[in-house]
Amino acid sequence: MGYACKKCGKYHDDLPLFFGADAPWRAMGVSPDEFSSRVELNDDLCVVDGKHFFIRGQIILPIIESDKEFVWSVWCSLSEESFRHAKLRWHDPARVGDGYFGWLCTALPCYESTTIHLKTNLRSREVGVCPMVELQETDHPLYEEQQQGISWQRVHEIVHALTSSSQQVTVVEGDLLDQDVDVIVNAWNRNIIPWWLLLPQGVSGAIKRRAGYAPFWELGRKGSIPLGGAVETCPGRLPFKAIIHVAGINMLWRSSERSIRDSVRNALKLASERGFRSVAFPLIGSGSGGGMPEQVLEIMRDELAKVEFDGEVRIVRFTKATKGNLAT
Repeated sequence: MGYACKKCGKYHDDLPLFFGADAPWRAMGVSPDEFSSRVELNDDLCVVDGKHFFIRGQIILPIIESDKEFVWSVWCSLSEESFRHAKLRWHDPARVGDGYFGWLCTALPCYESTTIHLKTNLRSREVGVCPMVELQETDHPLYEEQQQGISWQRVHEIVHALTSSSQQVTVVEGDLLDQDVDVIVNAWNRNIIPWWLLLPQGVSGAIKRRAGYAPFWELGRKGSIPLGGAVETCPGRLPFKAIIHVAGINMLWRSSERSIRDSVRNALKLASERGFRSVAFPLIGSGSGGGMPEQVLEIMRDELAKVEFDGEVRIVRFTKATKGNLAT
């Protein structure tokens, strides 16, 4: 019962049953340059800015009709009091059974809805073993899998999703319009209100200033766009092969998890169909769209993990060093 890994090109006899995630300091808006001054991190504990506290734990999913288990290694956010109590007893053999409430802070791939902010209970185990993470009752599929177990078929699906993609995803800081890629994504709207009646802002405003009006004249002829849909236009004066515009916000100028996920998926589908090999995204639905940047980032990364795209993907976070807000 093995699998062919497209990342390393080899066939492995046994399925991997353990997948982990990085500590969530990036989602807290910490750049690599700021890491040493803002983050305290070891294999199991993470503190950001001295006021955000995280512990690594394991969500264990029993595999049906088997004595094996599938394990997600995740990070949970705890109160300062709970974190300090857990840290104080970290090397104490008497810690076994200690319990703490926490919020799940890892966006696990292979689930339709995000796992961010699910309620959990962390249970300390013997010294040297990270805590067990038990989800509180919810209608999320992850809770059902923890309670009822998962099939080998489901394990195969997860392994395939996490090992078969040749897609490369990076999160960078800077200006979306300065990225060395084939195509950029413009976080747009339903395209029902004529673009010339809208005040230029965010990504769209920056594109208008540097690309000129040509992409938007072409966009205006495309007609309305379904929420989460994507269309292509020329790049105007910008040095890209094209611009992909996504309807990331509704008629009330608000984004949702669904509109963000659909925008990401449809933009990459269009890029793949057109043969583009590198794409740069802004944080779709943040800023005027109402989404919190760290949550939008996790939703986008989670959706990107589910999409097949043979090329490079960048998510560009706006920084103060750039001119203008690139989040819409």
